[in-house]
Formats: sequence, structure tokens, C-alpha cells
Amino acid sequence: MKRALPWVLLLAGCPGAEPAEEAKPATDYVLCDGSDGVRLAIVNTGGHVDSSYAFSHPYGWQYLFVTGRCTFIARLDAFAASDFVTGSFSSEQADTLAEGLALTQLVGKTYRTQGGCPDAPVTQVISATGYAEGACGDEPPALIADTLAGVAPALELARSNGQIASGAVEVVAIGFTQDSKTPVPVGIAWPFAWPIRDASVLWTSRGAPDLLEHVRTLTGADAELARQLRSDAFAKPIYRGHVDVVVGETGYQLFVRDQVDPAWQRAIDTFRSANDPFRAKPITLCDPARVVDGVTFDAPALYEKTFSVSTQAKVPCGAQLCWDGDFREEYPVSTTLRLERPAQPRSCLGELSYTSFQADLQPLVDAYRSGYPKQRVIIDVSLLGAAPVAESALYDTDAEDKLCALLSTDACALDLRCSTIAGVPLDLTQHCLLPSRPLGCAAVGKGCDDALSYGTGPDGTSAQFSSSCLPAGYVALVADSSHDSFPACAP
Repeated sequence: MKRALPWVLLLAGCPGAEPAEEAKPATDYVLCDGSDGVRLAIVNTGGHVDSSYAFSHPYGWQYLFVTGRCTFIARLDAFAASDFVTGSFSSEQADTLAEGLALTQLVGKTYRTQGGCPDAPVTQVISATGYAEGACGDEPPALIADTLAGVAPALELARSNGQIASGAVEVVAIGFTQDSKTPVPVGIAWPFAWPIRDASVLWTSRGAPDLLEHVRTLTGADAELARQLRSDAFAKPIYRGHVDVVVGETGYQLFVRDQVDPAWQRAIDTFRSANDPFRAKPITLCDPARVVDGVTFDAPALYEKTFSVSTQAKVPCGAQLCWDGDFREEYPVSTTLRLERPAQPRSCLGELSYTSFQADLQPLVDAYRSGYPKQRVIIDVSLLGAAPVAESALYDTDAEDKLCALLSTDACALDLRCSTIAGVPLDLTQHCLLPSRPLGCAAVGKGCDDALSYGTGPDGTSAQFSSSCLPAGYVALVADSSHDSFPACAP
């Protein structure tokens, strides 16, 4: 049975008539138009990065974001004693900025870099009506070259108008044991009154940690001390972006960043999501008048709630994935994605060998929950014109994992939305493994890496797990490679 559900909110955002194919002539791009939102983004991002990049450079090596009220936030140096500056431009400076970046020429244009050097970053210039990229080794069209030539002067203009950040800072530390591939560094003693475990994660030979799960916010005297530590490290002959700290026999790399105001965070994320054509956008309901058929796609993939795919076919510039609005009542229920041309046509410059697409499927999950509030979310997702996805099931593990974490292991085994987490308790006195038993509960389909991990529960019991997912309440245990070879305990 096929059911089309009346998702009023999704339908309300869909344009009705098919637009003309040709883009309208460019009109002057007014940078400071009085609006509160971001109107310009310059971002230098990617290239060779390490495990600390997502924390230390959440918006890229360098960036400049300007709002319609001429206020701005900018990071001007990849490594510096201060993370960012804030300030404002005069209307004359804003006009100079827009002219220097050729923003009016960029209206209705999209250009993705055609080349690049290995491990080199990409520079993006994004307005509300245009997009340009530049990279080492690329030869962009003259129009795009004009835009990219204005990046350095724009950053310098921000430097002359900006004030160094103050207020809260955020810190996180990576610890290195003797089991890790990185030598334990020589550094200062831990300088804060609170324990380092409140903002640290250990990196052993099993792989890189997720720093963003261990961030601690500091204010007042602690924030000033963290800034001072960063400045002292920056003043050394070689600054590596962190402060070396030693606690006992464990060395830590302490990373410090100034906290970006939440209002700025929201404004930046909203602008980039809406105007970066190569960024995953929330899926919307297809407009039948704009659906593009007959396209063959390659390499479809679903990772958590992000669907990605590419094509070598020629498609309309700015085309995006969309959802057909139907849930077919099979098991699991299934639905289909399509491709549609943009409501406002763009002109893509340069010839790409392929075009890639990404879509955030969270709105699809929300729509399913609205129509079937008591059913577990598991949806088989396919794309018209693409081969079946190897792992095509879409789950709502975020909500369900919170529910499952509250269940006992007995109740977990009876709930179809949940799955027990089995663990092997460690006898650290006898150096052996006790019999495996259920120790927790998590949502079915929760993304867990197939790698041995260790954790200590609220009762002090330490256990080995066959994946990276630990039960709720468990804290990652510092384990060396010998734990992997523990024998079974004698009966």
C-alpha cells in the first residue's frame, strides 16, 4: 500500500511554477542591506588536517562572516594567540569590500574548483546569490579570479577594524599513553583546580578520539589562564596549536579556542546551509514541475542521516535531492528520493567530470514520526536512477537511543526499537575475562565502529566491548594492548 501523507509544513515551502531556464541579469549585490543574517562568507578550509581540526578550526583555517548590519567575525590567522576578532564596517568599507570581491558579478554564478594540490585547502567565497571556490593549481575563469583576488584585502580590512575576542573559552585535551603511536610530550603540570579528566580523552593505538564530546567551557580566571597558556605556547619558536601538559605518566595536548557567541554560530550555520551548494541541506518535498528524470547516479551512500551520491551526467546547475512524499507500507517502510532543478536558476562555470549531491534526511524522519508517532523509525531509502544502497535503512537513533538508555537489560530485550549491549567484564586482578553478559541498552541501528573498546560502569566494573558504543553511564577506560589478549577466567 502506498500512502502520501499531508506534510503541511513541507508543502508550504515548495514553489509552484517552473522557473525560466536562463538566469536573470545580475543586479547590484548590497552587502549591508540592514538584515540581521549573514550576507557574506569567506572560508579557507580543508586540506591536510589532524584530529584536532574539528575543534580548533570549526569554521576553517581562516574565515570572515559579514551580516547585513555590517557587523563581522573573522579568524585571520590559522595559528595565532587569539582565535578571532569581531567588529563592524562602515557603509563605505562595505561597498569597497563588495566591489573588491566582485559580488555583483557573482550573482547567479556557481564555480567549483577544477584542480588543486594534494593536501591543500580550498578557499570559498559565498554570498546569498553566488558561490566561488579557489585552490592551488586551479585556473578559474576571469570573473572568479577577480572574486578570489579580493579575499586577502577583505581579511586585512577586517584586521584593521576588529577587536580581539574576550569572554569564555573552550578547552579539550588529547592524552597520550605509552600505548599510543605518539611519544608522551614534556610539558607543564596541570594548572587548573578541576581534574583533567573533565575535558580530556585518551588516544591509544586504537584510533583517533572524538574531541567534540569532551569540550569544557571556561569563564573568569580559568578562561584568562587558558588564554595565557595559549599565548605562552604561541611565543615558543615552534607553535603546534596546543599546550603540552603532563599529569602523572600521561602527556596531554591541551587545545584552547575562544567561544563563538551562540547567536553568531546560528547565523553562520543558517547561512552556509542555505547558500553553500555543495553542503548537505535538509531534504524538502519535491516540486513535480522541477523534478529532473532520466539521470543515472553513481556511488549512493547513506551515513547516519546524510545521503550522498554523484553523477557524471549533465544536470541543471544548483540541482538538489528532494523527497517524493510517499511512505510505502512495506517492512521496513520505504521511500524514494528524486533530483530537482533549483527554484532560482544559476549559471555553473567550468566543466566538472562529475557532480556530487548531499542531503540531510532529518526532515524525512520528522515527517515519519508525525504520521506514525508510536512506531519505530526505520525507513528504506532509495534514489530514482541509482543502484540500491548497501546500507539503506534510515533510523532515528538520536531519540530512540535516549529512550533505550533508560531501560533495564531485560526490558531492552523486549523492545523492538532497542538492542542490548553485551560486555565482557574484566578481572583486573587475575588479568582475565569473565563471561559476557548484557550491560546496557542502545537503539537498533546506532552507528558503532567495529573496534574493541573498554569502559568502567557506575558500579566500578570494567568491561570489554566489541564496538565503540559504551552503555549509558560508562566512562571510557584507559586500556593498553595487553587487555586485548586477556584469556578467559578459570571457572
